[in-house]
Amino acid sequence: MLDLWLVRIEVITGDCRSLYTSSILVQAAKIMTNLNSTNWICSDHHFGHVAPYNKFLRSDGKFLRADLADNPLEGDLEMVRRHNALVAKTDRVYFLGDVCFHKRHLATVASMHGRKVLIKGNHDLLDLKDYVEVFDDIRSMHQFKGVIMSHIPIHTGSLRRWGLNIHGHLHANRVLLDTGAVDDRYFNACVELNNYSPINLNYILNRKGS
Repeated sequence: MLDLWLVRIEVITGDCRSLYTSSILVQAAKIMTNLNSTNWICSDHHFGHVAPYNKFLRSDGKFLRADLADNPLEGDLEMVRRHNALVAKTDRVYFLGDVCFHKRHLATVASMHGRKVLIKGNHDLLDLKDYVEVFDDIRSMHQFKGVIMSHIPIHTGSLRRWGLNIHGHLHANRVLLDTGAVDDRYFNACVELNNYSPINLNYILNRKGS
């Protein structure tokens, strides 16, 4: 398919022709990557963090990640396995914060497939230079038509500008209406609610509720 993008540019010297041709091929490769890629969302892996396995509790009294593993070493490996089973290396993956606490665990993130974007959470406190070795882009939030992605859920008073907030932070909990029903203007992308796996963005956009 890249042949479709190869445009011959007549220039005086062969060196210039080679330079221009190479530049066009690079741009063509980027375009084709975007056309063939899928967008994924995930949040709150807490790589290397022991508390989700022996301290934090769900509403039923069980440890937060009792359904995943007994410890962070096993849990981290399983989350990476599930991630890589779904995500291609050319796919775009948005991590909605709280990836890890310590620099050494960024190596775990590096082993995960995809072109990664970090939307920073309250626990993402490492130096910027550490994150740029792993992530293609780092943001406080990301928005597109009708959707805003953030770590902490945004205030309901701001939702009228978008309509849907894809967020993390709440782990196994959801944003609720005063009636106690789930507020379908929010989608919780935390791993605990999504089989410890990334979620396809189209799946989120094409369903109601979280």
